[in-house]
Amino acid sequence: MERAQTTRKHLVLVLCLASLSIFPAFAASSGQPSPPAGSIIGGLVVWYICAKRKAREIGGWLLYLYIQLYVGVLIALFLNFLAIRNYLPSSWASNPGLYPLFLLSAAPGLIILLIQAVVAERLRRTRDVRFLRMLRTVFWIDLASVGVSFLIDSAEFRDSLPLDALHLIWPAIWLPYLYFSKRVKRVFETKDWIPAVPARQAVQ
Repeated sequence: MERAQTTRKHLVLVLCLASLSIFPAFAASSGQPSPPAGSIIGGLVVWYICAKRKAREIGGWLLYLYIQLYVGVLIALFLNFLAIRNYLPSSWASNPGLYPLFLLSAAPGLIILLIQAVVAERLRRTRDVRFLRMLRTVFWIDLASVGVSFLIDSAEFRDSLPLDALHLIWPAIWLPYLYFSKRVKRVFETKDWIPAVPARQAVQ
């Protein structure tokens, strides 16, 4: 149904634009409309900023994750505000039985994205490993929600299945990173991050 696709596209657009500079080949081969040039330039700018700050605790790929979350939440809130009618039962008067299925398919993605941002911010402020474990759990929940969406969309909203595949990219990228990144471990677990010292400063 068109309403379901519109709302799902909003969330997937956020995730795809956020991951644009990581997966240009995937974006080009997905069969979706080409992203605007501004988003590509923005992705390159963010990449440059993250690379320049790789000596900081929150730098490199970790900073990239945070930027994705913060920008993604702002865009998701804006786009879902524009599509608020899709969440009203009256919009589904012609087929009310699909309304709860639509909510189960579309709403969790936005809610989980908000929770990810909140937990990640708490982790950044406190450096408490408990929030790292919590963030990993939220990403696992996100992965599970994609599975639920896939089952629902397979039965009722088949045109949204490609969007489920795109949504899968988000947790598939960052879950392994949160478990295996040396930066994540040293910043939040062992807390022994030592920034690189320029050679000319090291001899002074």
